[in-house]
Amino acid sequence: MRCERAGLLDDAVSAYVAAARVDPKLRQSYERLLDIHLHRRELDAAWCAVSMLAVLDRLDQAKREIYEDHVPRRLRPLRAPLDDDAWQRVRDPAEDPAASATLGAMARELAPPMDARRVDGAALAWAATALGVREADVPYAWPPLEPYMSLDEERDGLPLRQRLFFAGREAASLVAAQYALGRRGSLPAIEAKRATKPIDGLALAPDDLVAWVGSVRRTRARAGLLVCGEPRLAHDVLVAEGLDVDAWELAAFVVSPEHHRLRGRLGIAVGMGADAPA
Repeated sequence: MRCERAGLLDDAVSAYVAAARVDPKLRQSYERLLDIHLHRRELDAAWCAVSMLAVLDRLDQAKREIYEDHVPRRLRPLRAPLDDDAWQRVRDPAEDPAASATLGAMARELAPPMDARRVDGAALAWAATALGVREADVPYAWPPLEPYMSLDEERDGLPLRQRLFFAGREAASLVAAQYALGRRGSLPAIEAKRATKPIDGLALAPDDLVAWVGSVRRTRARAGLLVCGEPRLAHDVLVAEGLDVDAWELAAFVVSPEHHRLRGRLGIAVGMGADAPA
């Protein structure tokens, strides 16, 4: 509040994002971010803040109108895929690079199979393209997804908006192999492998290994969020999977400037125009 009163709005935003990281259920952080972003006409950032109020079920009539007016309803054309610099904003900062290099090389052996019931080829191809997977590595799918398709279009009982979240998580492993080890069941597979024979180059203590798996799982969730474009949907899916901690840890990323810039790059930011993040 002191930063706001002094007109230091960038500092205020940083403080409220930090507060969301400490207590993601504190509605006042999102309310203050909403007010700041509306004051600065940063519509996409405002919508991300109000999305977290939707997660908390703390929308009054005015906030509900902001939220519902801008919930994505159709698949937007991709503006630009993520590149290496953009991926630095996606990766969970707790990820251990040395462990990722060692275990990523073993991901094909250790990772449980992808749940093909929830990830169809067309959504995976779209997600892979958005996340910057090399064209030669993008899975082929016919018919492909087309821009402006309804996000409520169902296949196998799942709407496209939800399939895009699942596909975004899986496409992360096409960007870097270690993200396949964020699938459910990966940690026991790694522990069983290490119990049989030490893994060269892997010096993590048991608790640190648990933390590393958590970090790649959170990066997968961020990738899924970016592809589907809906913080509330991403949160609800994670909670339904029993990943409540991951769901709430996603909150600070949702309202961060890094997330807003990534949405602008992909072309999914609300009000793509003069106010869209570059």
